[in-house]
Amino acid sequence: MTAEASIYDFNLRQLFFRKIRLTSPLDSVQRLFQVPAENIDTDVHFVRLTLTDKSHHAISSNFYWLPKKLSTFDWSVEHEKQHPYYTGVTTYEDLSMLSQLQRVHVDASATAGRRSEGEEVLVRIHNPSKNLAFQIHLSIVDGENGEEVLPALWDDNYFSLMPGEARAVAAHYSSAANAARLRLAVNGWNIDAESIFVNRSN
Repeated sequence: MTAEASIYDFNLRQLFFRKIRLTSPLDSVQRLFQVPAENIDTDVHFVRLTLTDKSHHAISSNFYWLPKKLSTFDWSVEHEKQHPYYTGVTTYEDLSMLSQLQRVHVDASATAGRRSEGEEVLVRIHNPSKNLAFQIHLSIVDGENGEEVLPALWDDNYFSLMPGEARAVAAHYSSAANAARLRLAVNGWNIDAESIFVNRSN
């Protein structure tokens, strides 16, 4: 497999990149490298971790948003005696800069089909902009009453896309839902909300 780690400042300028090939048995843990946390001169920065197999297919993808200074906690004995069930915070981290992210319209398509495991909707999302599409949220809804189709098991339905990046995810849902009137609802932190029809595959 191949592991990659990248750090970006708030304007998506890459500050750090590391790529390592590895072999890993099942249910194992390996320390591959240390991601630097010091000397990052931005109030909010982003960390992206990906793991791909030998065919370059993504096995895992994680995206983090981190403040320049983390929260600090009150570990004092006095606080513990007064509040034995939680740890107090003395200073909070500041992530308010995320409110400055530019609005993004993503391109989306959705196709419903049947697999051996049951009903499925395959969703393709593309970020055509030059900005970060942050915390994209997907849901399958009934086009008539607007209610979300539940239960639904997603590969991932909260994720971020870098400029120009695309991703395909699938949702498996109850066969009791009426596939003829399904819609895909797309929204997110800085995402223009939209609702599109789910096409039916032949």
